[in-house]
Amino acid sequence: MEDEGGFDGWRPRFAALGLATGVLGTLGVGMTQATTSVPGAAPPALLEQGGTAGFGGLVLAGAVAVWAAVAATLRPRLATVGAFAGLAAALLTEALTTALLVVRSPVLGAGPGVTTETITVVLLAALAFAAWRVPPRRPRSEVEPAVAGTRV
Repeated sequence: MEDEGGFDGWRPRFAALGLATGVLGTLGVGMTQATTSVPGAAPPALLEQGGTAGFGGLVLAGAVAVWAAVAATLRPRLATVGAFAGLAAALLTEALTTALLVVRSPVLGAGPGVTTETITVVLLAALAFAAWRVPPRRPRSEVEPAVAGTRV
């Protein structure tokens, strides 16, 4: 893709959208992934876990939010597309793992975390596609202001 700066005008918008999507993904990772009426059949929510499982979950949740915002700053534009697509793929594998567990188990149901992660995956894939297809746009600082009284 390009590296001459045509995507630079879009970077702040993609960073803001990426941060909002990353926060949604962080909430999805932290929520209960599966629900059940049988005590102990479903893994607990992220904040209820202890030890290395809780720490690893917190690192994953923080990485989702940070990486979704940082992805828009990567150069060239193809790196931004790859970062959003990679983050979508990472969350998709986690959501599919839980969904497969829910489908195969007669006592488990899909929790709010799976739904939120799936929505986040769709939004991140849309950001990746939009970053790939957006037309070039220069930031305002690079556009030359018209001088009063001159004709072009």
